[in-house]
Amino acid sequence: MRSWIRVSFGLLKFQGLLTILFVYSVGVGATTGSFADEVKKGDVSELKAKPTGKKPEAKPNVRNVVKIPTISKRVKKGPWSKTGAVTLTDLRGIQRQMQAVLPKARKATVSVQIGGGSGSGVIVSKDGYVLTAAHVSRRPGLAATLVFEDGRKARGVTLGLFVGPGGRGGPDAGMIKITQKGDWPYVNMGDSSTLKQGEWCFALGYPAGYDKERGPVMRIGRIIKNQPDTLMTDCTLLGGDSGGPLFDFEGNVIGIHSRIARPTDWNFHAPVDAFRDKWVEMIESERVVYDPDGVASPNTPFLGVQTAETTKGLVVDAVVKGSSAAKAGIKKGDLILMFDKKKPRNPGRLYELVKNKKVGDAVIVTVKRGKVEMSLRIKLGRRGLR
Repeated sequence: MRSWIRVSFGLLKFQGLLTILFVYSVGVGATTGSFADEVKKGDVSELKAKPTGKKPEAKPNVRNVVKIPTISKRVKKGPWSKTGAVTLTDLRGIQRQMQAVLPKARKATVSVQIGGGSGSGVIVSKDGYVLTAAHVSRRPGLAATLVFEDGRKARGVTLGLFVGPGGRGGPDAGMIKITQKGDWPYVNMGDSSTLKQGEWCFALGYPAGYDKERGPVMRIGRIIKNQPDTLMTDCTLLGGDSGGPLFDFEGNVIGIHSRIARPTDWNFHAPVDAFRDKWVEMIESERVVYDPDGVASPNTPFLGVQTAETTKGLVVDAVVKGSSAAKAGIKKGDLILMFDKKKPRNPGRLYELVKNKKVGDAVIVTVKRGKVEMSLRIKLGRRGLR
């Protein structure tokens, strides 16, 4: 399939069409800064309303009042729906459609800043619900800053996560709520279950962080694989794109950027249906919906760390008490350089490396603490029994 994708793109360049679709990308490492920087509770409390002296009203049952986003059905058919080769006329039609839907998509795409790190996100409701990746939002209750294309900023707070079940790390879905009042630019949530291999799509995000002169970077591609917990496309992604939106050609969000593969044009996205399925739980809960490593059977090997992708590498964000990692001496803030002679480039890759082992296997994990590198022999535990 990759051969005809490349032929199509070669045709685009040769004919000089779709120039709006080809923008430069900045070649950098993972997300900018470190998500391991803690945000103190005081930062979040600043977002809360000041006391008025009045007796507070009873908190409503969120399940009774929250409106779960409906599916925005695709009503148009065009050359962007073709799953095979396209003609020159098709490419012109794709260009016109892109020019029609891109402005609204750009306005709703934001840079997400939490502590010293940055990723991307997209607003999907007028009252300010933002979809992002779970490894960007990290956990409920953290203060976040959302930066719009024109430089405006809004304050927000992270909500729940959905990070499993499923192979390869699960959906990696996170959510943020803008806490300031306002009618925010937003886009509709589409239907990821109906996507077919070869359908055209486009990605937006802020690789290397926010840049007002450049704005969100757009890249076009096609659906390579559609699974219940993961979408795969050939849209080129880089560090900082994590949490950004994947769109269909009617401007509906169909996925959120999650994991970047070694070839930058083979990438994974959390399907938008995963957000809709767990919408109520993610909004109402001040806890992680599923374990950061994903839901698995008791026989699944367990390391016991939560990590974050940073410019320095893969940083340990938290260590589960009593886990194999804790017993071996891994600490929060350590850089994981190698796992069993393989380099884990991101949290999803580390999950895969652990998952491919067996309970009781002994592995060598190389970490860096400050300026000191150390190799630790770790016997992998069993989920639930550690």
